[in-house]
Amino acid sequence: MSSSGFSTVDYAVVSESLLSSVKYFKTNDFTYLSDHVQITLYMKCSINIDKEIGLEEKGWHWIKSYKWSENSKLKLIDALLTENVKNEIIEFEMVNYEENQVGVDEATEKLTKILDNISSLSCKATPKTKRRKKKRKFKQVWSDNVIYETKRQINKIGNKIRNNPNNNSLKQKFFELKKKT
Repeated sequence: MSSSGFSTVDYAVVSESLLSSVKYFKTNDFTYLSDHVQITLYMKCSINIDKEIGLEEKGWHWIKSYKWSENSKLKLIDALLTENVKNEIIEFEMVNYEENQVGVDEATEKLTKILDNISSLSCKATPKTKRRKKKRKFKQVWSDNVIYETKRQINKIGNKIRNNPNNNSLKQKFFELKKKT
């Protein structure tokens, strides 16, 4: 934070040749809790799934998660000093990646492997929690869609009445719809 009380938002830099691959860039809203703002950059790219680094066929959200612990700082320094990690980083820096989608994908994959290796040596792996699927309400075959639409409208108006209990026109609509069901 600067002495004037303002902070700087980070930037995302993309070469002109990759600009067509940017889906969107977004700066999230400021909050009173922090002087930093998260930025989001979505790019179109394809990656080869590599089971070694924790990616599964379902995509990026299956990358292993790690948690920083009290002794992670020392473990990180030790990990960066190992010959294996040094060699991986040097090899990554020495490769001339193509300046196209294939090159970006290849560099991303190799960098992800390096970071995953360093993280596994310095942090605790956090177990993946399975997301619970929402139970889907199945419409009964014999029922009419008008009933479901009416019930949806009743719920919507009921929520509006809850927020504004003195609105008589909403109450009237609510009771008229209730009579239909």
